[in-house]
Amino acid sequence: MKKILFFINTMDGGGAEKVLTNLVNALNPDEYDIDVVSVTGGIHEKNISDNINVRKIIKIKNDRLRKFVSRIFYHLPLRLIYKIVVRKKYDFEIAYLEGFPTRVIASGNSTAKKIAFVHCDVSVHHVLNSFYNDNDECIKEYAGFDKVCFVSDAAKDGFEKTFGELSNGITIHNVINFKQAKEKAEESVPQNFETEGLKLIAVGRLSKEKGYFRLVNVIADLEGKYKLELWILGDGSEREHIESIIEERKIKSVRLLGFQENPYAYMKKADLFICPSFFEGYSTVVAEAQAIGLPVLTTDCAGMREILDNGKRGLIVDNSEEGIKSGLITLLENNQILSEIKGNSENKKNNLNDKTATKEYDQLFKELIK
Repeated sequence: MKKILFFINTMDGGGAEKVLTNLVNALNPDEYDIDVVSVTGGIHEKNISDNINVRKIIKIKNDRLRKFVSRIFYHLPLRLIYKIVVRKKYDFEIAYLEGFPTRVIASGNSTAKKIAFVHCDVSVHHVLNSFYNDNDECIKEYAGFDKVCFVSDAAKDGFEKTFGELSNGITIHNVINFKQAKEKAEESVPQNFETEGLKLIAVGRLSKEKGYFRLVNVIADLEGKYKLELWILGDGSEREHIESIIEERKIKSVRLLGFQENPYAYMKKADLFICPSFFEGYSTVVAEAQAIGLPVLTTDCAGMREILDNGKRGLIVDNSEEGIKSGLITLLENNQILSEIKGNSENKKNNLNDKTATKEYDQLFKELIK
């Protein structure tokens, strides 16, 4: 049995944390002995199977004290942090997020095969700039891993465009729990759309990079001309900003429904999923929308062309407020286009299953240990 360590900052409500949960739950427990270690834990811990060993380093319950101790921890020497994180011998040590986890796993000397994950397009989202002195330091560290796994071809291209080509870089897609999405979509929820027109939904963390403020502005421009309604599921730092736009522009067609344990049942009630993000790596929720046959309108960011077969199962628009507006008007005024991508999404839905979800990972582990 192979022993695997996955290290990540937190297990809170982000996309990387969710797909990590999907991955470790899907890996065969008869083949892999898995530890998931995070600094502060989070809501996704409860969704991890009982056969997985879960450990958080800082267990303080008081929010203010936990944040204070966390700030100190993040400034400790990397090799000391590595010793705190890696307490035993593993076959694989995996940094499941770019930045801090990657720096920690790279700092340790062991016989384990080391793997780093990159979940975003760093040519757009400059997340690595604060972790390295220059591009040479960054590429040297990543080149030292046995494998660097990018969650989409676009994420890989963006990294190599910014830092240089990697001989150890591969694309390996996120594990999506299609079965769970399909089953949960059939559950009932009390909310119903009030419009007789186009029913729209967006799901995700309310943070600036997700671009919800520009989607809300688009709805404000269109609601007097078209029948539509938008539900936004999620919470985050941008909520007050979005609420202020709704109030200032007197928007009546947007409902902020907060974080929902089962977003799929809400998605099932919609006609169209909208992703207005400035950047992504490989959008879990867009892939999940495909699992329930929901067509998608998305900005052109990393991973979308792979998920949507270059636009066959969704409308990919220019990554701008005007692009979102133009795309939405196209679908509002042309039911045939929406029907076509919905039909393609329904066909794809029938072919999505969990049986091959971990195939790429099994191949990766076998390739590294022959």
